[in-house]
Amino acid sequence: MKRITIVPPDKHIELFYVKPADITGTHFIIKGSEFHHIRHVLRRKKGDRISVVDGKGNEYDGIIEEIQYDRIIGLITKILLKPREPLLEVTIIQGLIKGSRFKIFVEKATEIGVRRIIPAYTERSISRDLIKNVKRWENTAVSAMKQSGRSILPEIREVCSFREALGQVENCNIKLIAHPMRARKSFAGDSIDMPKKRIMRSAVIAVGPEGGFTQDEVLMA
Repeated sequence: MKRITIVPPDKHIELFYVKPADITGTHFIIKGSEFHHIRHVLRRKKGDRISVVDGKGNEYDGIIEEIQYDRIIGLITKILLKPREPLLEVTIIQGLIKGSRFKIFVEKATEIGVRRIIPAYTERSISRDLIKNVKRWENTAVSAMKQSGRSILPEIREVCSFREALGQVENCNIKLIAHPMRARKSFAGDSIDMPKKRIMRSAVIAVGPEGGFTQDEVLMA
């Protein structure tokens, strides 16, 4: 079986999510809500073609080989490596924001190709109760990954302090922070020194909560 890399297609592809543990060398197994949607909503049948992603950068084209009472078994016919994925790995440190707004952020960040999300509580974060929502955010990311045709499921890390978040991105090639006063200096050429000959493989963007970052946090960054 040949592994190839493809360029973004012009048409939308309907994808389904399969956990890496449910993929063998020749077959994939679809369970849970994805099985229910394919079997009872879309009414796919044996012999139909189907495409699944494992969230690790692999997309599998296959054929439905067997439909059991709680799962679908598909025969893999082709493996695609990181189709429709940006080359630059982007991490966003996002200060905790109110209620459902963080869920919307996760959805949109996934759709535009962000690779990693670090939720962080900052001095101006209004609530720290969102720690219990990490699982819900992961479910939102799965849906957005499929909808946007991605093959990589963004990693959503545990909620931490802003200082701890900064410590997780020390090796990124490009580091940016959303802050108006710093932006004025940056546009004047005083604080951004972009290497011209290095290959940029990773970037991090720090975005504050509704009230933005404090001056101390900007200096910390």
